[in-house]
Amino acid sequence: MNSHPTIRASLRGKLVSFAARRSTFRRGAALTAAACGMLALAACNTTQNAPVAVQADGSVYAAPLDKAALSKHACGAPIIAYRNLIDRDVRTGFLSQSVYDRIAPQIASAAATCVAGNSGAAIASLNATKRQFGYPT
Repeated sequence: MNSHPTIRASLRGKLVSFAARRSTFRRGAALTAAACGMLALAACNTTQNAPVAVQADGSVYAAPLDKAALSKHACGAPIIAYRNLIDRDVRTGFLSQSVYDRIAPQIASAAATCVAGNSGAAIASLNATKRQFGYPT
């Protein structure tokens, strides 16, 4: 038995429509991935490392943030909160020292961007760091 030509045409149209939506989704996903990658690279493109402080127990922590300068900007509170969170996580053992050493300079870079007055870029950099290391944004 042959299927009805109208049914075949209808199915063919739906298949073409599905393929077009899928292609659009892939392009959108590729652009989003590219934008996130560029943001991550921009966050890592810093010329200075965060200074470190050696604690009495021998652990190494990044230098404290300038909370007074950060508190003057809308982007300061989330940066301070995230830094406090990772400081607490490394002290309690939920975060390894090596991962902390990778996160701290990125937070310092976001803080410098925030203090310079670029809140949007600072928050974007902070969110990229959070996503990179598995923290909720």
